[in-house]
Amino acid sequence: MSRLKEFFVKSKDAITSKEVIERLDELERALQIQYVDKPQSESDKAKGEAAAAVIQSLETVSAAVVQLGSLLILKNKNDAGEAVIFTRTLSQRELAVLSENPNLLASPATVLDELAAKKGEQ
Repeated sequence: MSRLKEFFVKSKDAITSKEVIERLDELERALQIQYVDKPQSESDKAKGEAAAAVIQSLETVSAAVVQLGSLLILKNKNDAGEAVIFTRTLSQRELAVLSENPNLLASPATVLDELAAKKGEQ
């Protein structure tokens, strides 16, 4: 048997081996942790810290809309007249709408309704 044929036969046996499949699964998980989960975790932490700082700075403000990247922070009064803070992660479509219509951020009372209406128009 030629060396090339022997290599392919051995390769085929190795690929179907349960041990190799398990190791590939472990490698896939390790890569996911390193290149997907870890960066996402770091991004989430940074966004959380930024949101906490913004929310704290809104303590003396009665109403506000703040956009931090894909995070929207709203402070407004509810029906009982109490100040409430609402945060929401914006979709790519919503980010595009706000990019095209930055004036929507002018009104904490209506921004979500206007955003939904503009998103529906697209």
